[in-house]
Amino acid sequence: QLLDKVTLLVTWLNTVEDLASKITQLGTVFEVSRVPDAEKHWPRPLHSSSWSVGLRDARPVFKAFVKRCLLLRGMKRVVARVWEVCERTIMKTAILLQPPIASYAHAASRQRTMLRLTSVQMERYSEMFNYTLTSEKAKAIRLPSVGPMFIFVLGVRLELAREWLSVRSKWKIPDGAEMDILTMDTLIEDCRDCVDEAVRAKLFFLDVIQSICPKGKKGKLCTADFENTLKDVFEKYLGYVERWCDSVAQSGDLGRLFTRLEEEWRTAFQCSLHIHSGLDMLASSFCTYFPHLLDELVVKFWETSMEKITEKHGVRELEDERSFDETDNGYDSQTREQTTMFTAFRAYNSVIREVKERSARLVALLRGALADLHDASGYVMTQPLEDVLAALRPDYCLVDFGEESVAVCVLIDSASADKALAQDLVTALAEGRKPDSGRIIVFPKQELRWLWNYRRVNLTLEESVMENIHYLRTDVVCAVGVDCKLEKRYVGMFELILTSCSSHHNVDRELRKLAEAFLELTDSLARGITALCSDVQRTYDSIKMRDSVHWTLIQAFNFAFQLHREVCRYVGDSYLADFGMQLVSRGLDVIHQWKELVAVMKPQPSPHIPLWASHAFNFIHFLTDPKYTEYLLDYQFQVLKSDVEECKRLILGDKDAVTTTPRSRSSTMSSRKTSDEITSKMKKVSLESRRARLEAAALETDAKVAKRSAYPMGRVVTRKQEFKMENYADPSKTAPFKYQILEKLAGGTFGTVYKALNVDAQCVIAVKEIRVRRDVLKVSVHN
Repeated sequence: QLLDKVTLLVTWLNTVEDLASKITQLGTVFEVSRVPDAEKHWPRPLHSSSWSVGLRDARPVFKAFVKRCLLLRGMKRVVARVWEVCERTIMKTAILLQPPIASYAHAASRQRTMLRLTSVQMERYSEMFNYTLTSEKAKAIRLPSVGPMFIFVLGVRLELAREWLSVRSKWKIPDGAEMDILTMDTLIEDCRDCVDEAVRAKLFFLDVIQSICPKGKKGKLCTADFENTLKDVFEKYLGYVERWCDSVAQSGDLGRLFTRLEEEWRTAFQCSLHIHSGLDMLASSFCTYFPHLLDELVVKFWETSMEKITEKHGVRELEDERSFDETDNGYDSQTREQTTMFTAFRAYNSVIREVKERSARLVALLRGALADLHDASGYVMTQPLEDVLAALRPDYCLVDFGEESVAVCVLIDSASADKALAQDLVTALAEGRKPDSGRIIVFPKQELRWLWNYRRVNLTLEESVMENIHYLRTDVVCAVGVDCKLEKRYVGMFELILTSCSSHHNVDRELRKLAEAFLELTDSLARGITALCSDVQRTYDSIKMRDSVHWTLIQAFNFAFQLHREVCRYVGDSYLADFGMQLVSRGLDVIHQWKELVAVMKPQPSPHIPLWASHAFNFIHFLTDPKYTEYLLDYQFQVLKSDVEECKRLILGDKDAVTTTPRSRSSTMSSRKTSDEITSKMKKVSLESRRARLEAAALETDAKVAKRSAYPMGRVVTRKQEFKMENYADPSKTAPFKYQILEKLAGGTFGTVYKALNVDAQCVIAVKEIRVRRDVLKVSVHN
C-alpha cells in the first residue's frame, strides 16, 4: 500500500509539472508578454504570485494571437502546431482522470462514453489506468485536483477555434464587389478549414469531458454563442462555394469544377452533422444550386450551342434560299451544301458528347449527395396498429422522451435497449445519419405511446437533439438502419413505398423541390431534342446525308434515354407517388419520338438487337417496370404497347427479341490470321452442311416464334378502381408485370396451365388460364 501511495504521489506530481510546463510553453507561443496586464490574462501555475485565471480571462490573448496569425501565418498550421504541443499531455491527464469502473455491467453501460484511444495509445498508456487520480486510493490521500489546469490546457484549442470563427463571422464581401476565382478559392479554403477545425475541437472537447463526467450533458458545455457563430460561418462557406462555382462555370474549367464540388460536399456533409440545423442548410443550398448548375451547364449550353450551329450553317434555310458561288474552288453548289451539312452535324455530335459528359458528372454528384442525405426507407402499415405492435414487441422497445408534444414514436431494437446505445441511435436519427449498428422505426402515430405495453427506455436528450426530433417526418413509417427491411422481417405488415428517403421533414421538403425542378429541366431538354429533329428534317431525303442525320439523332436520343433513366431512379425511389404520372408520360413521349425516327430510318431487319438500338430497348425495358406502368392510363398503355411492337417490327422484323440468335462474338472481333489461312480453313468446312445447319436453326426459330405469337404481353394492375366487371369481359386488359408464356403444361375442365417467364423479375412462373362463362346461371322456379 505504501508503494501504491508513493506511485500515486509521483504520478500526481509529474502530471502537475507537465501541465504547468505546457501552460508556460503555450504562453510563449501566444506571445503573452505583448499583451497589457499579461499576469491577469494568463495563468502562471506553481508560481508564488499567480493569479486565478480561466479560459474566459485569457480570451484577449487568443484574440490578439488569432488576429496576428490570420495576417501573417495562417491559422491552420498554427492550430496544428498548438495541438502538437499539448496533445500528449492532454491524453495522459485524461486517462488519469477517468472515473473508476466498479463492475462489468458498469463498464458495459459506459462503453459509449469512455475515452476513445487508438491502438498505439492503448499500448503506450495502458499501465496508467492502474494509477488513476480518481481511484479510492487517490481520494484517501486527498491530493489537490488537477482539473482546473487540465481544463485550461484542454480548452485552448476550442478557444482558438472560437476566435477564428468570430473573425470569419464578422467579415463579409463588400456590396457590389466582384471577386475573382483565386480570391473566392482562398475564402472557401479558409472558411472550410475554420469550420472543420471548430467541429473537430468541439467534438474532442465534448468527448473528453463526457468521459471524465459521464453524467454531464454535452449540450451545456459549448455556449450558444459558439454554436451560432459556427452556424453563421458554415452558411457563409456554402455561399462562397456557390459564387466560386458560378465563376468557374463561366470560365469553362468544368473538370476542376466537378472535382472541387465533390470534395467540398464530403467536407460540408461531415461538418453539417455536428452543427445545429447544419444538415437543413446544406440540403437547402444543394437543392437550390444543383438545378441552377444543370440549367446553366446542360440546358442553356444545349440551346445556345444548337442555335449557333443552326444559324452558322443555315440548317433551317430552304434550298431556294441558299446562294453559293458555283465557281468557288471548282465546287458546285450541291457539293458545297453537303460539305456545310457534314460540318454542321459534326458540330452537333460534339455538343451532344459534351452534354452527355456534363450531365453524367452532375448526376454522379447528385447520386453521392442523395446517398448521404437519404437515411431511411418509407413504409405504410397494411394491418391495424394493434396487430403491428404485437408483431414488433419481441424485437423492439419504445423510447420515451418525456414530452407529450412529440408527434412521432420511436422504436429501437431490443439489442440496443441499453441507455448508452439508445442515446447513440437517437442522436444519429436526430443528426440525419445512418447509425453504425442497430435499427430504428419512426411511427407517425402518437397513440402508439399509450398502446405500447412492453419494454421502454427513458432518455433525457439535449435541447438541440430534441429540437431535431420534432422535425421528423409524420407522413410515412421510417425505418432507419443497416438491415432494417420491414417488408421481409414482418411479411404482410408493411408495404415499401419509398425505397430511399430522408427521415427529416425539412430535408425531404428540399429534396421534393429538387425533384420537381429536375423534371422541368429534363422537359426542356426533351423540347430541345424535338427542335433538333425538326431542324434536320429537311435533310432526311438526301441519300448522302442520311447516315449523318440518323447518327446525330440517335446520339441525341441516347442522351435523352440516359437522363430520363436517372430522373426515374431519383424520383422513383422517393417521390413516385407525387410525380409518377408526369415522369412516365415524358418517358412515353421520348419513346414515341424515337419510334418515329426509326420509321424514317427504315433499318434493315436484324436477327438481334443492333448496338445503336440497345440504349432505347434498355430504356423501354426500364420504363415498363410495374411501378411505372401502373401510373399510365389505359390509352397511354396501349400507345406504349403499340410503339414497342412497332419498334420491334421495324428493327427485328418478324423475329422475337427473346428467341433471336445472339450475335456471334467472332464477327465483332478483328482476326490476326491472314487471308490465306482463313481461306484454307474455310475449305475444310462443307458449304452444304453449313447451309443445312442454318436452315434448321431458322426453321426452329420460326417455329418458336409462331408458337409464342398467339400469347399476348400483359401487365398486372394494382389499383382497386381497375377491378371492374368489364375488365374480365375485355381480353385486352393486361397486368403490372410483363410475362411471356413458354409452353403448355396441362389442361382440363379446371382450365389450362402454362409455363411462363416473368420478364421483369427474370424468373419462371406458372400461369393458369380459366375460361369464364357468364351464360351458365340458371334460375329454378319451384311451384
